[in-house]
Amino acid sequence: MALADDATRDLPDRDRGVVVDLSRTLDTVRPATCRPPVLGPSVVPRRPVVDRLCFTAPGTLVSICAPAGYGKTTTAALWAQAESRPVAWMSLGMLDDDPSHLVAHLANAFAEQGLLDREAVRYLSGPGRSPLAELVPAVAAILEQLDPFVVVVDDVHGLTDPTAIAVLGALVDARPSNSVVALLSRTHAVRGTARRRLTDGLLELGPLDLALDVAEAQVAFHGLGVAITPEELVELVEHCEGWPGGLHLAALARRERPGPWRSISGRNRLLAEYLVEEVLESLEPTQVAFLEEASLVSPMSAELLDAVLGIDESGVRLAEIEASGNLFLVALDDDGEWFRFHHLFQELLDSRLRRRDPARWRAIHDRAVDVLVERGEVDLAITHAVRAGAHGRAAALVQRDAVALAMSGRGGVLSRRLDLLDPQMEADANRAVASAWAAVTRGDVREVRTQLSVARDSDRGEPLADGAASTATAIALMTSLIGEGGPRAVVTTATTVIEADERWAPMARTIRATALVQVGRHADARQDLDASLRGSGVLPAFEAVTLELLAWLHLRDGDVP
Repeated sequence: MALADDATRDLPDRDRGVVVDLSRTLDTVRPATCRPPVLGPSVVPRRPVVDRLCFTAPGTLVSICAPAGYGKTTTAALWAQAESRPVAWMSLGMLDDDPSHLVAHLANAFAEQGLLDREAVRYLSGPGRSPLAELVPAVAAILEQLDPFVVVVDDVHGLTDPTAIAVLGALVDARPSNSVVALLSRTHAVRGTARRRLTDGLLELGPLDLALDVAEAQVAFHGLGVAITPEELVELVEHCEGWPGGLHLAALARRERPGPWRSISGRNRLLAEYLVEEVLESLEPTQVAFLEEASLVSPMSAELLDAVLGIDESGVRLAEIEASGNLFLVALDDDGEWFRFHHLFQELLDSRLRRRDPARWRAIHDRAVDVLVERGEVDLAITHAVRAGAHGRAAALVQRDAVALAMSGRGGVLSRRLDLLDPQMEADANRAVASAWAAVTRGDVREVRTQLSVARDSDRGEPLADGAASTATAIALMTSLIGEGGPRAVVTTATTVIEADERWAPMARTIRATALVQVGRHADARQDLDASLRGSGVLPAFEAVTLELLAWLHLRDGDVP
């Protein structure tokens, strides 16, 4: 079965014999629901996707499935205009949840194209016939006699009655081999898709196929009379992920409030109203609450959401969302484990929770930081801390691994983490010291001095996140590292670190040893190097330097086995 593989089981009694005479109620199937919508002059042509549809081979089932605002109906209407074959059009509505009415609607759609005469329509709309047992075979027999055609069924997601779903599925399965059937839906309209890929012709179009590129977005803005620079347009298309509805609303917002462009977000009034009306209002409050809380965690998996939100049902919830197909959920892998929301939808959900329950919003971010740090996802943890306004905590997470990153050739990772911090945050010792270590990796001594000055001014007398006993010892360590004041000054400064900070004493001993060699105190240098190697937590880079210098001293003194 196409739409519900086992949907014919346990069907309601009414399917066994319909007694309503729909021939008297055909006026409810208004002609407008049997014709494509009239398109205005500003519609984007969408030539690539329309051409793809026009060349669809006979016998193909087309599934156009995407969330609200992706232009499914518009794209199909453009296809209908360009198609050389007759196109029968059905826009499903509430009445089509009655299976007999659904068949009558289909008959009327074919009659609109002159493919069926009124006598056939009356037969298919008559009383007392089982939709599955009688009407579907009758429709199939009639359609087999027709020349090649296309039938478009729009708003398939509106069907909820199991019998109506089964009838549509049976009609799809019974389609003539010379026809093309297209199902337009916000949800996964075609069940048994994996089987169909192997046995039947199936063309699937989704959000990626319907997304607008920059050139198409430019046409859309021009059609609405809205000016936008090429640079702004590229940024906007990227942020909207090509979502036609979002780009259209962005253009309206720009027209409503002319002036300097600001990238549209999920908090924009027009966009928020659209998403609330088209998506959120159709959901249960518990579903909306889950979406709001889940939106704070990205990327997300069921396991991660359970850990952050403190629940044990995220897997079920995510499966429901994915199955619904209308909530802008983007899969990030082929295993169905990791997801994210469309950027604009995520921003709307985030802002709703922040307004409704700011304490819960902050608590989720705080918990996300804890969970992600435990899992080694430090970059994501920093992002959550910054979003929650916990700038000191974010800076501490950056500084925690700063020395290790700088001394292991991973200065790029350190710089990336520093870029995650809010540039407007107040002066912070952790951030300044981390920035100084990043400058060390670039060989920028001037920037090292500048950042150490900031660290000195923002010192609160507390240990640093990397375990340094104080900001003062961290400053002393780096001052000795860059050789500030010459070898004798380095010896004095490094000695301060060795005496005050067990954490960084091994590194300070190696630094002091290099200075001792320069002033001719080779025996003292060897003692420092031996002690450095015996110390705990020696960084690999400094261990290599220590061994190299120690080997040189042994060679110099002829102490070679």
